[in-house]
Amino acid sequence: CWTRDARGFFYIRSPDPTPGEDAATSHARKELRYHRLGESESRDRVVHRWTGNVRWAWCMLSDDGRRLVAVGERGGDTDVRVIDLVTPMHPRLDATAARVLGDRPANHTPFSLVGDTLYVLTDLDALHRRVIAVDLARPHAQPRVIVPESEHTIERAVAVGGRIALHLIADAQSRPERTVREHAQQ
Repeated sequence: CWTRDARGFFYIRSPDPTPGEDAATSHARKELRYHRLGESESRDRVVHRWTGNVRWAWCMLSDDGRRLVAVGERGGDTDVRVIDLVTPMHPRLDATAARVLGDRPANHTPFSLVGDTLYVLTDLDALHRRVIAVDLARPHAQPRVIVPESEHTIERAVAVGGRIALHLIADAQSRPERTVREHAQQ
């Protein structure tokens, strides 16, 4: 995830094993790091650490470059963190990685961040998944349901042209679904 100032980027890596630690244990931990161009990798800043069996981690930057979303996946439980970089052209790298949707285990896939709204495909209270919107300006507010759970499983959700497009599994067949106008461009 390149920062808007084009001076560096965020990336995920497993830390080097500590003395006596096997590589598999080290690989289960992940770090979100920031690398500034022209500097040695040894000077990269660790922005966030996940410990304990994180199989996959990734990050995405909001379109305006103000917020970074970092995701660590542990099987069916996902740890979603949001970092407010404050000013895209001079990102604040020491900001806290605030946990979002962390009160109960669930699988969350953030797919778009517009202004203060994070759009997430989730199975939280929805076996067949649903799309919710999280208001990052009000971190303790309940997420708003954008696309409710239905009899068909939502396989994927993507933001396209100011809309949300869904890919459903219906009657054991894959098919695209209508788009939802909720996803606003800012």
